[in-house]
Amino acid sequence: MASLLSNGLVQTALVFASPVLVPRGIALVQRFLSPQPAGTRTPAHPAFVRPRPPPDSPTLASSRLFVVALGVSIALFTALLPPHNLFLSLSVPDSLLSHLFPLLRPPLDIRLATETLHRAWSHQLARPLTESELALVQRLQTLDARLAYIAYGAGPLMGCSWCRGPGSNGPLVGADYLLAVAPGTAIAYLTLLAGMGLLLAGNGRERWRKWAVVVVVLGMAAEMWTRLTWEGTRGSAEGAVIMLNSRLHLQRALAFSILLLFSYLAPPSRSSLGPHASTAAVIAPAITSITMQMENLLSKLRVLSAQRMAVLHKDEYRAKVNSFWSQVSSESALARSNPAVQPLLGQVRETSVEPFKAWLEGAMSLERRAEGQAEGQGKDEGTEAEEGDGAEENEGDSDREVEHGEKDAVDVKGKEAEKR
Repeated sequence: MASLLSNGLVQTALVFASPVLVPRGIALVQRFLSPQPAGTRTPAHPAFVRPRPPPDSPTLASSRLFVVALGVSIALFTALLPPHNLFLSLSVPDSLLSHLFPLLRPPLDIRLATETLHRAWSHQLARPLTESELALVQRLQTLDARLAYIAYGAGPLMGCSWCRGPGSNGPLVGADYLLAVAPGTAIAYLTLLAGMGLLLAGNGRERWRKWAVVVVVLGMAAEMWTRLTWEGTRGSAEGAVIMLNSRLHLQRALAFSILLLFSYLAPPSRSSLGPHASTAAVIAPAITSITMQMENLLSKLRVLSAQRMAVLHKDEYRAKVNSFWSQVSSESALARSNPAVQPLLGQVRETSVEPFKAWLEGAMSLERRAEGQAEGQGKDEGTEAEEGDGAEENEGDSDREVEHGEKDAVDVKGKEAEKR
C-alpha cells in the first residue's frame, strides 16, 4: 500500500480526483453518523415516528460553517508549510505529492558532512547564508544535535539555552527539549479543543464534548510520549532516520482537520423534548394526531353518505348499484358452490365461528344461570304462600266446627224446653 501511494502517477491521480472523492467521503460519514430510517412510509401514530433532529437556526448554521471552514483551512495550510528540516528540504522530490509534502521525499543521510549541507543550502537559496542560518549549520556538527533537530525542530535546538544533551544511557533526547516544545503543543491542542467546542454547540450536540476532550487529551499525550521515547537509529550505516518532527507536524494537521470535520458532522439530539418533560407534553402530540384522524374519518364518512344519497337519488344509478350487487352476490354464490372453495370456506367458518360460538355459549350459560336463580326464588315464595293459605284454611275449619257445635247445643236446649 505504501509503495502504491508513493507512486507519482497514483498521487497525481488522487490530487485531481480529490474534488470528487472528498464530497463523497463527507456524505458517507454523514450517513454513518446520522442514518435515515429505512422505508418511506409514514407511520400513522407519532409514537412510531422516529424523532428527527431539529434544524439549526440560520445564525448557528452560518457560525458553525465559518468555524469549520476556517479551522480546516488553517490545518491544511499548516500541513503544506512543514517545519524546517534541511534533510528533507534539500532532498529532490520525485512526485507531485512529495513536492507538496516534503515528508514523502527520501531524506538525506544524517551523517552528511556539515560543509556539504552548507553548500547545498546556499545553492538552494541562491544566496549566502545569514548569521542565524550559519549558526544552525554550525550547531548541526554533532550527531546528537542532528537527532535533536530531527525530533524537536530548529526552535528548541537554537533557542533553548538550558536544554541539556541526552545522556549516554538514557533516551536519545532528554525531557528538557520536551518541556521546551510543551507550551506550543498545548496551545495548538487547546485551540483545537476550542474550535470543537464551538462546533459542538446547539441542538443537543453538547453531549459530544466530553468525548472531544478525551480524544484531544489522548492525542496530545500520544504526541508527547512519542517525542519522549523516540530513540532513532543512533546513526545507522545507511543513515535512515525517521523525521519525527516533520511526521508529527503532518499527522497533527491532518488529525485536526478530521476532528473538526467530525465535530461539524456530529448529529444533534433527536429528542425534541426537554429532560423534564411533563406527561401532558408527551401525550399531547398523540391526542392531537388521533383527533385529526377522527375528524378526517368523520369527513370521509359524511362524503360517502352524501355520495350514496346522490347515487340512489336517480333510478338509473340505483339500477346500476342493484345490478352490481346482484352480480357480486351471484359470483359469491358461484364461488361457494365450487368444490375446491368449499373446504377453504369451511376452515374460515370454523376459525371464525368457533370463538363466537364459545362466547355465545358462555353468555347463554350466564343468562340461564340467572334465570335459574330467579325461578328458584319464585318457587320458594310460592311454597311459603301455599303454607300460609293452608294455615288459614285450617283456622277457618276449626271456626266452622265451633259454630256447628254451638248451633247443635242451642237446638238441643230448644227441644228440651218445648217438651217441658
